[in-house]
Amino acid sequence: MFEQLCKSLIPYKNKIQYIRCLALGSFHQDIHARYQLALLLELIDYFLEAPGSVQDTSNIKTLYISIYDPVFTDEDKKYIKNLGTTQTRNNIKLQYWTINKLNPWLDVPAYTNNDNINLFFLPHADLDLTESVFKLEFPMLFLANNLLVHTDRFTQKALFETFPAISKAVQYLPQKKNDKTKNTANKCNNDHDGFVMVQHTKNNNRNVRAKSRRQSQERFLKNNENPSEDLDYFSINSDINACSILCDFDKGNSLKDMPWMNSFSDLSLHILRTE
Repeated sequence: MFEQLCKSLIPYKNKIQYIRCLALGSFHQDIHARYQLALLLELIDYFLEAPGSVQDTSNIKTLYISIYDPVFTDEDKKYIKNLGTTQTRNNIKLQYWTINKLNPWLDVPAYTNNDNINLFFLPHADLDLTESVFKLEFPMLFLANNLLVHTDRFTQKALFETFPAISKAVQYLPQKKNDKTKNTANKCNNDHDGFVMVQHTKNNNRNVRAKSRRQSQERFLKNNENPSEDLDYFSINSDINACSILCDFDKGNSLKDMPWMNSFSDLSLHILRTE
């Protein structure tokens, strides 16, 4: 699983400087959150791998990591504040961790001008949070629930009206063959599909319901029996103008029947473009 993800990240590895992690959960209380934090830490180590000699400082870079979840405990916050404090190379600090409800880099030119690539890690984030991130935080690499699977209970019109920024990203992904809803923008040609969806209960427990492709197709056909009018995606207040899936872990099969249980169900790496 990690090898697949790293392979997809190779073209962006040396350009990633900002990492934003939301909806992780309390990793002192929840085993799923613990596995997700472990993945984040492994990714950071991967990004900080330095080619060349130890004495060469030209390839040293610093990662800025902003993380937040309202359920963080005092233990969680203490652990996060200590992350990266001792990791240096030639006296250069490699990691800066902060806990931020709001994105701390929106006034930083290197972030807003796309001089560096950012990675957003939102394991099992709900659609409301995803919509807010798409509208306000300019994500580029987006490691989270597969957007197609996470929204397949909506018709295109319902998604357009309820979560417009998400719908603008989704319409660039390959739609199912029987979807007759028209739109005004081009779609990608890659074929990625999912097999699970994640639901949240009032107790914030994750209930993962497996679904067959036949059930997914039947639900999709039912949702789109009456094609809606043309949807003007260019009217949506969002800078996203392209979206594709770089890695879906063999349509989710690489994530099944593993020790981490449901920690990464439906995970996919997307790339969003705004240029």
